[in-house]
Amino acid sequence: MTALTPIAPGLDALLDAESMTPRLRDALGGGAETNVLSIRPIVWKPGSRALVAYTLDGPAGRRVIYGKHFAKPQRASRLYDTWVALQGIDFGPSAGVPTLSAWIPDLSMVLYTPANGRPLDAL
Repeated sequence: MTALTPIAPGLDALLDAESMTPRLRDALGGGAETNVLSIRPIVWKPGSRALVAYTLDGPAGRRVIYGKHFAKPQRASRLYDTWVALQGIDFGPSAGVPTLSAWIPDLSMVLYTPANGRPLDAL
């Protein structure tokens, strides 16, 4: 992981491609070839959490990564730890379990790849 200039974890920073591109490159290991093509906020609850969709283009092709940001760092840490534990469980072929991609502690953000299938809360 490289040293990156700190940014305030407000919505403006999370929606700024210039600020987020090096962070996503570093977290996802995409190298200098990975670029943020678009950023779309999905949920923003000031003082609580945000969900942002990042469309990336790089060596792995074009893909969408979701970033779940929490105002309280311990919530991001708890989500990350829980997600790591859940990855080993087989919820069946019809369950939609997103793949944990990375954790950016200084932004209190967990990154994941969306999945097809039924969401767990629908089971």
